[in-house]
Amino acid sequence: WGKVERLDDGDRMLASSMLTSLEDRRDATFVRYALLVDANARSKRLAPRYELTTFYGQLRHIFVLKLPPAAELDLTEETTLILAAVTQCKITAHNDLDMHYYREEGPLEVVDITSVQCLVGRLRTTTKKDWVIIDRSGSLARPYFDPD
Repeated sequence: WGKVERLDDGDRMLASSMLTSLEDRRDATFVRYALLVDANARSKRLAPRYELTTFYGQLRHIFVLKLPPAAELDLTEETTLILAAVTQCKITAHNDLDMHYYREEGPLEVVDITSVQCLVGRLRTTTKKDWVIIDRSGSLARPYFDPD
């Protein structure tokens, strides 16, 4: 698939793999997404402690999987799973205005599409070495994960 739109008049996000490069077009491929990350992942002796973490990256692909009923997956009926392949931006700095700086992208990771929250803007810095991500969504657009 090439695009997905958040419900209730949300952003329309595009998969970069489906686009041709046009310099004068708004880039609707950079997104903010949130994942639960184990804060104790480096210590095998400690129990997992999950923290909601915000990431930024470029939406590369959108995959739609239709899973048949399967007892081993506890699926009693056909289920549709939508996944997003995102290249994470390696944030090097940020400020109080929700501007986040990066120079490199990380590896491609596949996440549930529901973790992708909104589009973000980005600009090249004056030194042309870094990019700045501008997140105008505000704290009210942040997800909340119920620990239960």
